[in-house]
Parts: sequence; C-alpha cells; structure tokens
Amino acid sequence: MRLKCFIIHRQLGLALVFVFIAGGLGNAQGSLGSTAAWAASRSPVNQKNTLANWHWRLAGGGLQSLAYGNGLVVAVGDGGSVLISDNGASWRRVATGVGYDLRSVAFGNGRFVAVGAYGAALSSTDGRTWQKANTGGQVELERVAYGNGRFVAVSEFGSVLVSSDGRSWEGKLLERGSWFRDVANGNGFFVVVGDGGAMFSSPNGHDWTKVKNLPKADLVAVAYGNSRFVAVGEEGLVLVSMDGTTWKAAKPGMATMVLDLSFVHGLFLAASWDGTLLVSKDGVRWQVWSTGPGLPVQQVVYAFDRFIAVGHGPLIAVSDNGKRWVPLLRGTGARLRNVVFAGDSFWAVGDSGALLVSSNGKKWQRTMTPSAADLQDFAYGAGRRVIVGRYGRIFVSRGDATGWEGLRLDARLSAVAYGDGRFVAVGSGEQAFFSQDSLSWSAAGLGERYWLYDVVYGDGRFVAVGADGAVLVSERGDIWKQVKAQTEEDLWGVTYGGGRFVAVGSNGAMLLSNDGLEWEAAKADTAARLCGVAYGEGLYLATGDGGVVFASADGRNWQELPKTDTTGNLCGLAYGKGVFVAAGAMGIFTSGQ
Repeated sequence: MRLKCFIIHRQLGLALVFVFIAGGLGNAQGSLGSTAAWAASRSPVNQKNTLANWHWRLAGGGLQSLAYGNGLVVAVGDGGSVLISDNGASWRRVATGVGYDLRSVAFGNGRFVAVGAYGAALSSTDGRTWQKANTGGQVELERVAYGNGRFVAVSEFGSVLVSSDGRSWEGKLLERGSWFRDVANGNGFFVVVGDGGAMFSSPNGHDWTKVKNLPKADLVAVAYGNSRFVAVGEEGLVLVSMDGTTWKAAKPGMATMVLDLSFVHGLFLAASWDGTLLVSKDGVRWQVWSTGPGLPVQQVVYAFDRFIAVGHGPLIAVSDNGKRWVPLLRGTGARLRNVVFAGDSFWAVGDSGALLVSSNGKKWQRTMTPSAADLQDFAYGAGRRVIVGRYGRIFVSRGDATGWEGLRLDARLSAVAYGDGRFVAVGSGEQAFFSQDSLSWSAAGLGERYWLYDVVYGDGRFVAVGADGAVLVSERGDIWKQVKAQTEEDLWGVTYGGGRFVAVGSNGAMLLSNDGLEWEAAKADTAARLCGVAYGEGLYLATGDGGVVFASADGRNWQELPKTDTTGNLCGLAYGKGVFVAAGAMGIFTSGQ
C-alpha cells in the first residue's frame, strides 16, 4: 500500500497535514503506473494501450457533513470518505470499508454515527475504527441527529430510523411519498423536514405528529438553538418555532438557495450553493458572510476556537471569526454522477448543479449550470440536451448549453436516454416518462413500483434496469413490460453496442442480451458493485466501487484490469474519440496515454 503525505496549507499558525491512500481526496493526478506489461499479458486488450493506463484528470468528490465530540472533528463525504482531526488543522483519512456516499454524521452518547446512501450506517467511539450497521434496507439516508438518548436518521421515502447506539436500528414509515431532508433535536423534541412542506415532530423518535398548515415549499434543513427551531426551504423560505409545533414565516426570508443549516457558536449559519453564509441569532434577521469565491460550504461546526467548514470540491476551510476563511483543502470538481459522450463532446453531471464539458476527455471546463440541484444523467438528441435531476427536475437546452429551461415532474428521476425521436426518463415509482419535444412529458404506467437506475436505447427499443434484477423494455417509452433477467442482484448500469445489450450490477453481476428480451447471466470475479458500463473499440468496459475495472470482448467473459487510482466509486462511464472516460465520487479518469 502506498501512502501520500501532503502539506496542504500553513496559515493561522497551523500546518495542515493529510495522509491519504493514493488516489484519495485532493486535487492531484494519478495513474496506474507500469501496468502495461500486465495488461498486455492478461487482459482482452493485449494489442491496445488504451486501457493499460488511467489518468486522473480532475479531482472531485466532496465532504458533506462534520461533527465534533470527544476532542475530535469527524468529516464524512463521497465514496465513504471519513477524515478526522484533533486540532482542526491536521487531518487524516481513515478507512471505513464502505464505498457508498456518507451524507451526515452526528455525535452523542460517546460515539459518532454516520449515515448515507443505500442504507449505509456506521458507528465509532474514537473516529478511527468504524463498525457497519444493518439498517434493514437500501434507502437513501439523508441526515442523522442525536438527542433524548437516541440517534434519529431520516430517509428519502418518508421514513425515520431510530437507534440508541448507532448499531441496532428500528424503522418507522411516517408519510409514504415524502422525501425527508433533515432532522434536528432541541427542547426535548425531534423535528423532521422534507419536500412539499413535510414536517413531523416527536418527543422520543418513536411517536410522531404531523405539523400542519405549512407552506408547500420544499424544506431542506432545520436546526435548533437559542431556544427556537429554524427551518429553511426553497425560494428563500424561513420558518421559526419556539416549540417545534407552531411555526411562523420570517420576512423577508433569504435571497439565495440554502444547502444546509447549522447552529454553531450561538449562531444559525445557513450555507448556500454560491459560497455565501447567511448568519442569524434569531432566525429572523440575517446577515451575509461570504466564505470567498469558489468555496461551496456544505456544513459548519465550531471547535478548537475556530469555525470549520466542509463542502464540495472537496473543501475544508477554517475561520477565526466566520467572515474571513482560509481553504485548507480545495479541489476543483464535484461529486459526479454520470458522464456521457453526446454531440461530439463528453458531458459530466453531478451534485449541486455540477455540469462539465470536454472535447477530448482530458481537459474539462465548467459550463453554465441549470440549477444547484443534484444532477443525475444527461442525454442528447434532435439538437437538444436534456438533464434529469434528483428531485424530478428536468432541464432542457436547445442551443449552446448556456440557456436552460427547467420543469419538474412528480417523481424521483435517475436516468434519461434518447432514441426513435423521443426522450425517456426513469427512476423510482410506478411510472416512466417520455417526451418528443423534451418539454412536454407524458407518464407511462409500469404496473407496479420499481427502482430503476439506468436506461439505454438500442436495437429499436428502450431497456431500463434496476433493483432486484429488474429489466423493463419498451419500443417507444409508452408501454413497458418486464422480462426475465436471470438475476436478483441490483442492476445499476446498462449499455448497447456491438449488437447487444450488457447490464452490470451488485456483486459482479453481468447480463447480456442480443435483443433486450432474452437475457443470459454472466459474472465478473468480484464482490464489488459494478455500476458503470460502456462499449468502444470492440470492447465492453465495466467500472464500479473501489475503482475496479473489467473488460470483455463479448459481454460474457470478463477480465479484471488494474484499478483506477481511487477509493471511491466510478458509476459514470462513456466512450468517444478513442478514449474511455470514467467519472464518480472522486473525479474524472481517462484511459490511454
């Protein structure tokens, strides 16, 4: 195992030292080194140098949350990243054994508890050694808070999970169809907020009461301090309550989109997507503190006599007074969800409105983002670019990708594809959606609820794949039927090329089909989740958690290639102009010289 030690910054009289496993967080480049001989002798690409070396083109990923306890600050983020510091200046990355994104961490009862994607939950008493917990499902866990002797985590499907120790969890459905965004504890109560003005309160995490008569705007964050709860939402909405049950809107609200809200050092701090911190003592009167250009702060704590912030990029920054910030770790990318080759260019999309473009996969630039929402997938057809976002958002550009039109469907969307003169979008629920002009969308019933993660067009039909081995096909996106898939593993990606469909999934699961209707099972020699797949140069390529890479000439027999230099996942994969481009939690990688 190789270690890299970086002296990142020396300021405020502090030296920041990071010790990372090679390819961890940071704005650095990595490659596979001298792997050409190995690839020549064992891989199916023995005459091609394209896949013998991978290069880290753009650092990405992000840190999403942090907590302070027992003299230690713990920060968590994309790709299962956990960083710890006992002084706010020197940070060390620790292994968790988890490749899924960690979205929130809290401290209580002498331990840290972190939660995240696919039901991930970890606990630690010292921040260095982490134990995995079984939460009973694979729902997205958004936030966790501690109070009243227990941890409460909130999920994407209107449910909460409760635990006294972070190891044993009990789930409870509060409101089907709601997407809970945040949870806070104060004055003996938990308060949960979510989309559409959803809000619940509880004295113990088990018995919940719905708070009624609230605005229908999405509520994205809630915090408690100075004897009051404060909740913030879309379009600048701010709600204040002294007891967690009776709420009043604060006027005039906020003028920017807020990502997170914390109560820190006697102040409510609202972090916005543009690097602005909005500060208030009472939740009514707000001041603007700028963290500086290009510092997209996600969350803030106060420890070691200073403010400490984490965010996308990745980013760690500190401040003595909250107004003048010093970036200690600062990347150039974002947590990327997917990459596609379309319209003679590569396009990468990701969290917080990340939208990047490259003509060759090597040099990337940010283009005007349509939104600060998390972006999931990109498709191109009939001169139009279409992006789908996490909360049913759809953005359309009919020109040079500098002007975007937005709309919203009542669905959670994860993927979009173009074929036969129409766009098709899929996600979780009982419907798929299709559109000929990209602006007017129609729903297509699926017959039951599915969690669909990817969709592709080929051989005259759309093929969508998802949880529990689901494979659905449709010729025009309006009528769908499920076909037998020969696996019960979750399927995360699907591609079409070389006259066949290839799908990849958890535990190295592979499927192949010549027509999308009859499927044959195959398997890669790995227990890793495979989530990216593409076809190019006569080869199928698959990538996944931990940076694993597999190649096949026929979609049936797979050989492992040297890993990309990352510990995160690579769920975006595309081919164009003679190169494969992989994107994920830690940035962008390209094959070749």
